[in-house]
Amino acid sequence: MALGILAALLAGCSSEPDPEFGQKREQQRAASSSDPYAPLGDATRPYRYFQASADQRQARVVGYAQTLRSSYMALLRKLDDEAVPPGLEAMGTACRIAYAEASRDPAAAAAPSTPDKDSMAATLASLVQCRTQAQAVEGDEPDKAYAALLKRFASAGIVLVGMTAVATGDEQAGMLAWRKGDAWVQEDKPGFELTLNAFR
Repeated sequence: MALGILAALLAGCSSEPDPEFGQKREQQRAASSSDPYAPLGDATRPYRYFQASADQRQARVVGYAQTLRSSYMALLRKLDDEAVPPGLEAMGTACRIAYAEASRDPAAAAAPSTPDKDSMAATLASLVQCRTQAQAVEGDEPDKAYAALLKRFASAGIVLVGMTAVATGDEQAGMLAWRKGDAWVQEDKPGFELTLNAFR
């Protein structure tokens, strides 16, 4: 199941801090300042949900999801204008389908219902597959740059699916996806070359 994949923790982390943490952090900030896709990394972090009182969390997460969905869909239109490197068309199309599913607003459905766990799991599986394939792309810089974009949209899409699940009543599965997606969103930011070692 896709949720099982998302639950897997990154292995092989050392307890030693990264001696170049400060320099890499500055590189990340410099890269983000000129990044047209920066809003992909601005989604509300999971801990903010728990900072709200229990009676306010539902309304808060609905707002978080609406804000991210709006910027996500706007950036998808920008992605459609990007040139697709030869050989990456099929992956780009498959990823774009997954993004569309991730950005679908359940409130806009003709007959909104309880969360569909099977549909959520299938969307998450598609997003994880997209991200994995994009991460494996090698070759010239245009290929890598486009693949990095696909990866970032996949990670933000996972966050959006998680938020939407929480907002529609499935807090446990939704938080699992939201947290995993958030970790990947931070990792995917331009200039981010830090590992978990820097924080342990």
